[in-house]
Amino acid sequence: MSKPSDLTLRFLRAAEQGRFHVAKMLLDGGADVHARGHNGETVLHSAAGDGQSEMVSYLLTLLEEVDVRDGTGGTPLHWAARQHEIATAKVLLEHGADPEATDKQSQTPLHGAVERCATAQEDSETRSECEIAHLLVDRGANVNTSDEQGRTPLHAAAENGLVDMAKLLLENGAKVDVASDDGETALHLAAEGTHKDIVAALLEAGAAVNQKDKAGRTPLHRHLASSRRRKAIVDLLLSNGADVNAADKKGRTVLHEAAARNPRDPLAELLRKHGAVDSDEPE
Repeated sequence: MSKPSDLTLRFLRAAEQGRFHVAKMLLDGGADVHARGHNGETVLHSAAGDGQSEMVSYLLTLLEEVDVRDGTGGTPLHWAARQHEIATAKVLLEHGADPEATDKQSQTPLHGAVERCATAQEDSETRSECEIAHLLVDRGANVNTSDEQGRTPLHAAAENGLVDMAKLLLENGAKVDVASDDGETALHLAAEGTHKDIVAALLEAGAAVNQKDKAGRTPLHRHLASSRRRKAIVDLLLSNGADVNAADKKGRTVLHEAAARNPRDPLAELLRKHGAVDSDEPE
């Protein structure tokens, strides 16, 4: 007869491999349902992240806590959100999982859902992951929770060009000008990433076009410093009141950025037409 520890190891392995009936048999034989893996995860975490809704439902009849934490402070709902497993996310939420639970990085399942959506934009699975974000928002997830870097889900959506996600967050109360620990707003990130549609959506939502990050750079600074700068985005920022003479903490103006490669760059000329004043580069 197997030792209890061996039995539990077999149970963990069966659960991780999705062999529900084997795992259930081992549990019935005395395996420890509270056992932990190498990273502090329980079988409930593994089953949630692996999309095993039947296993999740069964485990929740045996466990007292749906929001059990792994070694990083993540809950099973974090695992489901990060792995775009909407079926298990629904089961967990139906059993009272907290959509606002934060891990050790102060990230909620919604942070994970938005970031996962960004990594699979061209993949058919993206729809499922973005559905989880919708689900979490519908279930009351706080769209303005900041992680340990001061970033909200809107920052992630803006940085990664997720237009529909950004609009979803804004429609559900996302604060448009939240600054991260680096002073970055969603508009800084969208402008730097050359995501025109998100820049437009943020400006329409009232984003402060001249807000500066900790280095004193405006969204226009950040865009002009990008290797993918576009006239359409410069036009959009200018039409919404971007300061053509804004200078960062080093004294570097937006015109310095525009003319860095070529003093007669078309974007530099555009800024001059809007009143930008030439000045010496700061030392």
